[in-house]
Amino acid sequence: PQLTQIKAPHPDIPHNTPSAPQPNEDSMLRLGLIFHLFIGSTVVGCAVVIALTLGYDTLTPIIAAAVIGFIVSIPVTYVVTKAVMTNIK
Repeated sequence: PQLTQIKAPHPDIPHNTPSAPQPNEDSMLRLGLIFHLFIGSTVVGCAVVIALTLGYDTLTPIIAAAVIGFIVSIPVTYVVTKAVMTNIK
């Protein structure tokens, strides 16, 4: 039988340390949901303040401003999350 040489690991290099987890779509979704909590509430709040400043002080324009702010915050959250995930890699 032929023998193969097995190299012993270098004592200064740790071999059993876990590497950092690589970002994937699941981690992007979780981070995006966390970002959306903050970005969404900020954009919705700004939209409602703008509606109130313009004199729309009844329920319908305030709700419309909140819905518009929520819809606008979704692509903003995506762009921010994508930028953060790109810099993590």
